Amino acid sequence: MEADVEHLVPKGYSLEHPSQLQSAIWLLREHGMSIGDTINHLLAYYCPAVSADAGLSHDQMVERVQAFAQNARRQVFASDNVQDIIYNVPLDPTVAQLAADAAKKKGLTVEQWIKTTVESAVQ
Repeated sequence: MEADVEHLVPKGYSLEHPSQLQSAIWLLREHGMSIGDTINHLLAYYCPAVSADAGLSHDQMVERVQAFAQNARRQVFASDNVQDIIYNVPLDPTVAQLAADAAKKKGLTVEQWIKTTVESAVQ
């Protein structure tokens, strides 16, 4: 990627903010980066901040990177289909676990379960 664009891409924990993540995705994709390379670059921009965070245990670091990677993948793939709208909604941990359990019972990912549940609720 061109060096003049590289310094414009948000990095570190700022990528946890939806607007910053979308900005990074847009810059990378607009400059010809593939979906896979975009995801890899986002992780490369994010991971050093987590690694340098002395307040996190190893398990917390792993959990934080995995959560970011999942969100980044979802956002990058969604950016290819402008007809889709993605909501980033915080859930109480108990509710999140109940949703994960319900999804597992149906053989779905949490995201698939939430999508089908919302679609059913509004019809």
